[in-house]
Amino acid sequence: MKLFYKRPLCLILCIMLGGFCFSVTTGLIPAIVISSASIGFLISTFVFKHILSGRVIFARICLIVLICSSLMGVLFNANFYPEELYDSEVDIKGEIIYADHTNTSYSTIVVKSSEINEKHDVHRIMISDGKDVLSGLNVGDVIKAKVTILPIRENNTKTYYLSLGYSGRGDDLNNVSVLERNTSNINIFFSTLRLSVCDRLRNLTNKRVGDFLSALLTGERIAVSPDVALSFYRTGTTHILALSGAHLVILAYAISVFLKMLKIGRRLRTVITAMAVAFYVPFTGMSASVTRAGVMLLISSAIFLLARRSDGPTTLFLSLFLIIAFQPYAIFDIALWLSALATLGLLLLSSLLNKRGKKGKLPKRILKGITSASLASVFAISASIVISLLFFDGFSVLALPTTLALSVLTEILIYLSLFTLAFGYILPTGGLLLFMTNLTFNVAEWFSKFDYALIPFDFILTKTISVILAVVFFAFLLFVGKKHRKIAIITITAIFTILNLTGICQSAVVKNNDTIIYTPGESCNVLTVRSNNEYTVIASGGGRNDTFKIIDAAAFDKITKIDRLIIPSYTYYSIDIVSDSVSELLIDTVVLPEPQTTEECDYALYIAQLLSEFDTKLIFINDDEGLEIGEYTFTLHSHSQPGGSILLNSYSLTGNETTLFYLSRGCLTNGSNPNIDMLDGSDTIIVGSDKYSNVKQIDFSPKSVKTVIFGGKFNLSTETDNYLKEKGASVIYTDTPINID
Repeated sequence: MKLFYKRPLCLILCIMLGGFCFSVTTGLIPAIVISSASIGFLISTFVFKHILSGRVIFARICLIVLICSSLMGVLFNANFYPEELYDSEVDIKGEIIYADHTNTSYSTIVVKSSEINEKHDVHRIMISDGKDVLSGLNVGDVIKAKVTILPIRENNTKTYYLSLGYSGRGDDLNNVSVLERNTSNINIFFSTLRLSVCDRLRNLTNKRVGDFLSALLTGERIAVSPDVALSFYRTGTTHILALSGAHLVILAYAISVFLKMLKIGRRLRTVITAMAVAFYVPFTGMSASVTRAGVMLLISSAIFLLARRSDGPTTLFLSLFLIIAFQPYAIFDIALWLSALATLGLLLLSSLLNKRGKKGKLPKRILKGITSASLASVFAISASIVISLLFFDGFSVLALPTTLALSVLTEILIYLSLFTLAFGYILPTGGLLLFMTNLTFNVAEWFSKFDYALIPFDFILTKTISVILAVVFFAFLLFVGKKHRKIAIITITAIFTILNLTGICQSAVVKNNDTIIYTPGESCNVLTVRSNNEYTVIASGGGRNDTFKIIDAAAFDKITKIDRLIIPSYTYYSIDIVSDSVSELLIDTVVLPEPQTTEECDYALYIAQLLSEFDTKLIFINDDEGLEIGEYTFTLHSHSQPGGSILLNSYSLTGNETTLFYLSRGCLTNGSNPNIDMLDGSDTIIVGSDKYSNVKQIDFSPKSVKTVIFGGKFNLSTETDNYLKEKGASVIYTDTPINID
């Protein structure tokens, strides 16, 4: 393609973006990647004579551009980040620059401060609070209030906040007074219109389907059912849920076809379609990917109207430049870079494909269409593989076939939704829309059930092949022309295929390795059991952190699908643990103790209702009842009550001529009587910690023990310490995951 060959503007724009990203202190890998690439492009203008026809003058211009854009990045740093870091309640005065009241339980605003504690300081603060506090506040209002500012530090949510232009997060908004009211802001109109469209879609179908269609048409995906979101995530098709350029192109094409049916000329069609796009971008909230696609389409339309030609790479970089010029914090948005790189992949493919030739018969045209669509997915994924590798836990080997199937269904849904919005109360299209949406759900869920649909990136070989794929892609992008189109297509497709097959093989090998791993924690203890190609997680703690430990344990084991999640005790957080876990991981079965009290019955009923939305089975086991886990038998011996302050649970794993016995610390330090027979007959004993137990000396003398593992800091009595030494038992204190042979 030789990206910069006879494209001086494209090169200049790319280097400007790179220089700006390099100088902005983000610490984000995308900034490093694009800045490094831009500097590499700059060096290549001196080394390779064919670039820019050897005109060194352009290389000097690029060097000046790089310096200027770097200085602009330094200036952005000085203005975007606050002068001081506040970590307490302050008096704030400022203008509301963003307001979202669409959530049913809370509202969110962003305040651009002008004064903090009566001192000039610019700070963009995101504040979420109850409807009663924020519902009357809209964009353009100037307010004065008290708020606790929590600076955005290095954590999992920093990238998200920065991508939206927030430099701080606010809690506990009090003493709010509106100094100046703005009732005519255009954002209020778009927000109200977007909300009314979402409500209409729900009324014409149902909440689950309406929320999904709202995500496709308006970008409001926060309410999408968790089971639907999980299916799309596991199949690598979250880009369908996230409003992007593809959705915009579908809508623009529909408008253009409709205008063509009305016998409207091409130039006028282009103008009307551009106007519709210009309206649609702010209607959807101006997300980075939609804005990028909208700007590209508007630029292409303008070039067509003025010169009747267009240049894809230059248009792409120009749209990125314009977005970042008006919203510099967009460089933090990973979605923008994913969208841009995927578009770059499609541009490379378009330049390599031979567009000549006869159309042929229908079967041949269908085969050619499927091949082109498949290659489009391969090149789009290959172009963005580096970003995916650095910021996502894994990749889906089913992204290609699932995208082919769901893209067709999604396009039908968008057209049918638009028709239903216009005529749904007159013509009975709501039922058809409901059927097609549920069909889409079923297709996504069917693909997501594949054991190795989602492959972790945490394999050295997978990472290596991913880097090779990225390097090869950009090498072809810069230096390969149409003469080598077959070599480029075959090479990228081959590496892409090897990446997927290698990921499946590595995941299969890992899952077939039988292991037991214990992960301790202050208020949570997780045991993962892999046996006979089955993966079981036993969450023995009682805190909210169990959710993260479950997810972390699966990631540590390089697993994305759990066959069984066993929760051996009811606690206040049992519902949260189940809810968060099934939303993040594909779980086949959840196992709970048979409820024994009214409170436990309420917990169990709520969890059953929750799991009914997922394709996850729920089973109950009684104390001392066995449950087969591969070659092991899990037996629950006791479980605590929801109202109890002490976590009292114990269970055993028996198999391979060994017995492992787990019991919480409360079973030994609070006068409880653990199962003495199991304790005496166990080879390995795990004493798990829980933050509710009083710190007391542990006194016990198991007869057959060989290994005792303490998941925290414990005090052993002198008698117990001497007894274990005499037995020759291995005593292990750990606060990190440990492999149990």
